[in-house]
Amino acid sequence: LKKQKNDFNLKSKNLLKEEILRKNNVRDVNLKNAKNRYHQNLINKQKELSLFKIAWQNKYFNKTEVERLKKEYKISPTKELKEKIKEQNFIYREKKIHREIIKTHQKNIKEIKLEMKQAVIEERENNLQYFAAKNETIKTAKTNIKALKFERKTHYLNLSLDEKKTYKKMEKYARQERIQRAKINFDKFEKKIFKKINPAYIYVIPAYVSVLIFILFPFVFMTVGSLFKIDLTNLGQSQFLGFTNYYNNFVKDREFQMSLYNTLIYSLMTVGLLTIVTIGMAAWLHRDTKIHNATQTMLFTPHIASFVAVSILWIAMLRPDGLINQFLALFGIEGPGWLIQPNTALLSISIVTVWKDIGYYILIIISGLQSIPAYVYEAAQLDKASKKTQFFKLTIPLLTPTLTFVFITKFINSFKVFAPIEIMTNGGPMGSSMVLSYWIYKMGRVGYNYGAAMAGAVVLTIIIATFTIINNHFSKRTVRYY
Repeated sequence: LKKQKNDFNLKSKNLLKEEILRKNNVRDVNLKNAKNRYHQNLINKQKELSLFKIAWQNKYFNKTEVERLKKEYKISPTKELKEKIKEQNFIYREKKIHREIIKTHQKNIKEIKLEMKQAVIEERENNLQYFAAKNETIKTAKTNIKALKFERKTHYLNLSLDEKKTYKKMEKYARQERIQRAKINFDKFEKKIFKKINPAYIYVIPAYVSVLIFILFPFVFMTVGSLFKIDLTNLGQSQFLGFTNYYNNFVKDREFQMSLYNTLIYSLMTVGLLTIVTIGMAAWLHRDTKIHNATQTMLFTPHIASFVAVSILWIAMLRPDGLINQFLALFGIEGPGWLIQPNTALLSISIVTVWKDIGYYILIIISGLQSIPAYVYEAAQLDKASKKTQFFKLTIPLLTPTLTFVFITKFINSFKVFAPIEIMTNGGPMGSSMVLSYWIYKMGRVGYNYGAAMAGAVVLTIIIATFTIINNHFSKRTVRYY
């Protein structure tokens, strides 16, 4: 067995050696064939390249011919020989051909233009003749109409009184018939339109057009303009900046940051003052007596007045020597410079705004109080609830929808304040009353930086839209009286 095993191992080793030799031989043969093919392809490519060079020289630049012509040019330099040397260059020949083609096209264009001018002149002459003939026909028609009118007038004057009466009646009937026919035709036309289109859409068209022109188009222009450095004199020269205006406003512009902060503080102050004043006064003015009705009218009157007039009135009252400081001096209190001190300017404007709008919001809260049923208070009185508990446990919870509407709408409107800031403080002193809406005006109309102003306007629009969505969400809530 050991002998057989050794013989088998020897045979296998011999077979392995033979197989390796065979594979090596095959590999060598394949390598030789590949080298031969590569060399053959290389020789073929070199031949093709040499043939291409010869063909290119013959076609594009005949070297031998050029040398011959240059020798002749040295012996006898003439323009014809110089031109022939240039023509041996293919690019020069092609340029020459293209120049000739361009010249022919230019000649054709000139001829076409001349023909067009002649055609226009002929058309004008024909039009003049046509209009002259038309004017003559119009003149003749007018003269005929005048003659007919004169004949009708003379005929009418020659009629007797009875005939004139009958003529007037007939003319009246004819006029009525014409009006009736026009009405019938219009009704038919209207029915045809209303069959195809719902009438509601036609009635809504003016509103849609006004929204499109005065709201959507300005908003889109503002949003797109906030991404540019705008030149309104020539919009084509505006530069695209991306979100650079927003970055500069939020990061680099100190006034913009202050205006955002002041706007928020102003909104909170106005809403806070309204909360304190309106609820108490509305609860007191809720009664139906002559004094209460007169007080309601007096409180509502400032809301009707112009903000400009109100601002001028309060400027006179808030001066250092104004009525308010004079009143405080009676009690030995030295009044501040309301509009000229940074710590009181914004507070003064918020007081003026609340004074102007208080009547409007009191009426809304009174209408909310009147909608509360009387049996709720009767049930509370039976339970021996005091006036204080009735007010805090019944009135305010039942007034929640009205109060949310009042305060959120006032909060939204406070972001749009402009007139009192412009008239009373101009955003000062030291930017203490600079709000976002006035910053937009100052940046755009005063500083002519319309791109940054539009970016600020987009921010203001987003803030107002956010609070409007919140208001719509809260306004959907209803109060049930059990």
